[in-house]
Amino acid sequence: TMNKLLALCVAFAVVVPTLAAFESLQFQVEPKTEDCLYQEVTVNSKVKTNVLVTRGGKLDIKYKVTGPDRVVLYERMIFSNVNDQTGQVTSKIMKKHFDFVAHQSGVYAF
Repeated sequence: TMNKLLALCVAFAVVVPTLAAFESLQFQVEPKTEDCLYQEVTVNSKVKTNVLVTRGGKLDIKYKVTGPDRVVLYERMIFSNVNDQTGQVTSKIMKKHFDFVAHQSGVYAF
């Protein structure tokens, strides 16, 4: 139903050669809204993101990563209860990930 809330748990880490920073957040996302996290990233840093929808709707959310130049690096519907290799719905909730190397320094949106 439209009034159901989705709970999105987002964990992401920015890893640079001499320092590793990990942040994990859990928050509510209303249907048909867009909530973003912003992180300053330096060029050539390895960025790892994990997404897990824990309840609401079809355990799905549209996930997008945008670079400082506003270029969309990744965008897709995430279904936390679908096995990506088989396409089958499972009884387990699985986190999904997207990893990349920053193509330029600046603020990335997740």
